[in-house]
Amino acid sequence: MKNILKKMGIALTGSGIATTLSSIAATVAGFTSEGILLNSTAATWQSSIGSVASGSFFATLQSAGAKGTIAVVGISGGIVAVAGAGLLYITTKTQLISKLRGGLPINIKTFY
Repeated sequence: MKNILKKMGIALTGSGIATTLSSIAATVAGFTSEGILLNSTAATWQSSIGSVASGSFFATLQSAGAKGTIAVVGISGGIVAVAGAGLLYITTKTQLISKLRGGLPINIKTFY
């Protein structure tokens, strides 16, 4: 069970960090809640496209930025990363203390 929790902690932390970084990347590229940022990568991309097709990848990013979805996803990713790191910390801490106690099982409630 502890190995499963540890793997879950790693997965949550990694996916949370990846989600947050992709949100930051989209914002830095110029997809903001005010629209496409002037002189940004997104602005250059849009000018090279001309007429943006509905449902295209660019249109999806533009819509997500305008609706504030990119910011919400970034914050959510951060929360998931912190939760995963907390789970990983607690799991690792209980395994370490169990080893120090000679392999005796530990109740996680001991810490809180």
